[in-house]
Amino acid sequence: ILKFDSDSSVIELDNNYFYTNGTGDYSDSLTIDKLYLYSNTRIYGTNTIDSIFINYPTGYLGFQEDKIQTITGGFATSPVLIASFTKEYQNSGFNIFSTNKTATLTKTSGNMLLFNTVIKGINASGGANFSAQNSYDAGNNIGWNFSGNASRNLYWVGGSGRWSQPAHWSLTSGGVNGE
Repeated sequence: ILKFDSDSSVIELDNNYFYTNGTGDYSDSLTIDKLYLYSNTRIYGTNTIDSIFINYPTGYLGFQEDKIQTITGGFATSPVLIASFTKEYQNSGFNIFSTNKTATLTKTSGNMLLFNTVIKGINASGGANFSAQNSYDAGNNIGWNFSGNASRNLYWVGGSGRWSQPAHWSLTSGGVNGE
């Protein structure tokens, strides 16, 4: 059993599961100051977390369906996917994010801002402004403001190069590069 007796706690995870009491019965009510995640992570139970730090470039952060996560600070970095998952699928080969149920993120005030994130089955509540910029609404979400870049046509210019180099893209055929 993992216990913290300090006013602030820091938990660093490099595993796939985060049980709120370490015994596997998914009891609730951890209060965490800073949560550092180094790989795909599923969070079980109802918890209060100040700040979540995502330290991996791809992957997911899953919250157990029908549970509430109270976020007092925010996400220091945005995960690629946030979704609810079904507890019953934890050890099976099924897609854990195929549930039609939701998990809830709540924040009483301020802003919760994510970038370049796919969000599925996550309700946002509590009075804060929940925004997902350049993000995708994968369905079954309530309370989020999704925004993306306006679509535009780009043209390859400037000879050979890498796909990711702005110097080879223009808004017009044969036009000025830098897009």
